[in-house]
Amino acid sequence: MKRIGLLAVLAASILPVQAQVYKCPEGGRVVFSDRPCHADAAPLDVKPASGDYNYLDDMQAQNRTLNKKIELMKIEGEREENRRAGMIESERRKKAESDRCKQIREDKADAEHLAKTFIYEENILREEEKARKLAEREFFDCQ
Repeated sequence: MKRIGLLAVLAASILPVQAQVYKCPEGGRVVFSDRPCHADAAPLDVKPASGDYNYLDDMQAQNRTLNKKIELMKIEGEREENRRAGMIESERRKKAESDRCKQIREDKADAEHLAKTFIYEENILREEEKARKLAEREFFDCQ
């Protein structure tokens, strides 16, 4: 009987245990410790969570977080797709420009060749003028 009485007194005298928490700057980082970092360190006023745990609220919060992550992944996917499409379009434009310049150079070479092979002055002048215009286009458009 004495033991039961002693256990009852001990159980009633046990108070909730609380630990002190200290915020310590350490090497440029903040560390939380149960021991003071320096002599004049003051413990943080940490309040435990109050109220009951609500499973439904927790699940809704997790669901919102998951939906935001999915939305972010979609946005990042669209951004990557747009970047790739932009690169493809840029490559297509470069190829079209290259093909156009190649055609200008070929036409200019043909005009210069014909200007040297024609006999009649009128044909020679026409091909020389054509070669001069193509040379200008090449200079301004194909640099």
